[in-house]
Amino acid sequence: MASLALPLGLLAGLCIIAIIVRVRGVAIALGLALLGLEFAWFASEAFRRTRGELLASQLEVGAWLVLGGAVLIVIGAFLTPRWEQQVR
Repeated sequence: MASLALPLGLLAGLCIIAIIVRVRGVAIALGLALLGLEFAWFASEAFRRTRGELLASQLEVGAWLVLGGAVLIVIGAFLTPRWEQQVR
């Protein structure tokens, strides 16, 4: 598998579902896994390239959008209210 689009999309989708269902712990864990996978990809690209200082200028807009989306999902996971049963 040459692309990380499927794992990133799967983790992001599961995290968004966890946020909607208000399962805060799972949403935080999935969000941090998503962010970690994105940072691991950035690190592998930095080591693969000959001049690491040009990493920011050589990456395309899509990589930065995915990183920004991962950060927003983690923020959303931390801001998710805990699910509480309503007592009647």
